[in-house]
Amino acid sequence: MTAIQNQKQSLNELFETNEVPAMFKHPATSHANWALSTEFASQGNQSIRSGEIGDSQQSELSLSGLFTSGTLNFDAMVISESCCDALVVEVNNEHRLTIVGNQWQTFSIILQTGENTITWRYRKDGSVSEGEDAAWIDNIQFSSP
Repeated sequence: MTAIQNQKQSLNELFETNEVPAMFKHPATSHANWALSTEFASQGNQSIRSGEIGDSQQSELSLSGLFTSGTLNFDAMVISESCCDALVVEVNNEHRLTIVGNQWQTFSIILQTGENTITWRYRKDGSVSEGEDAAWIDNIQFSSP
């Protein structure tokens, strides 16, 4: 089997199972693991929520794989201090998005062919707790033209 045959050409994750899918990892730099949540969902009944963290901490979730070129779409929501706490999205350690806002929004990232690691990092600043102090992700879809 060649590398091209192993590449992801599509992905559709709604987090409707009873456990976090094995393809999602919690990097060693994360202070708390993400977990399934029934509090909010953009699709279905569940989403995945950042772990509970304190000031100046972060909760990270990553997805790695060999992808064909295409678009990764996902829904995200952050309920926190809007000026200073955020969900940051990176691809291969390169900043792509900073997300704030207390309602579901859909975001898109272009992925190039090859090995890609997508990291969602909810981070809090050094003071003030507001709202849920958390981020949610749902409805992750990858498609290749």
